Amino acid sequence: MDQDGPDRRQRLLILGICSMSLLIVGLDTTIVNVALPSIHASLHASLPELQWTIDAYTLVLASLLMLGGSTADRIGRRRTFQAGLIVGGALVDSVGWRAVFLVNVPVGMLAIALTAAFVPESRAARPRRFDAVGQLLVIAALASLTYAIIEGPGTGWGSGEILGLFAFSGACSAASCS
Repeated sequence: MDQDGPDRRQRLLILGICSMSLLIVGLDTTIVNVALPSIHASLHASLPELQWTIDAYTLVLASLLMLGGSTADRIGRRRTFQAGLIVGGALVDSVGWRAVFLVNVPVGMLAIALTAAFVPESRAARPRRFDAVGQLLVIAALASLTYAIIEGPGTGWGSGEILGLFAFSGACSAASCS
């Protein structure tokens, strides 16, 4: 690596290593979808509950992306990326959902090792401040929107509950941007 930063080959290697996190997300999404019949049989889950099984993962991922970005600006992108791979794996392993997610372990371990070896640390010159209220507002907006979309068909799109959830989601979104 020269003074101007990594060369093209190194940048492509770094992109490939960082893309391994997308591989894990794709694997998880595929695994959950394939496991839905088993989840349905073992938990006697309704259709909305099965939708929550898929959407809960996506909701948590989307909510934590903003936190991860601002954390990376403050403490370093490589360190945050590696921690997100070690913590994600530890949570899945300790919380459970059977052994289907163990496929993440080798991919995550390889990504951590390659990141340590090839991805340079970087930080924002002027990192954003940690915004706990903004983080909570985004999580509330995403959760209420997801709930309204999943429960809307059964409750009724024009019901007070669903309209209230959409309004709450919009208000949280607007407040998080200010």
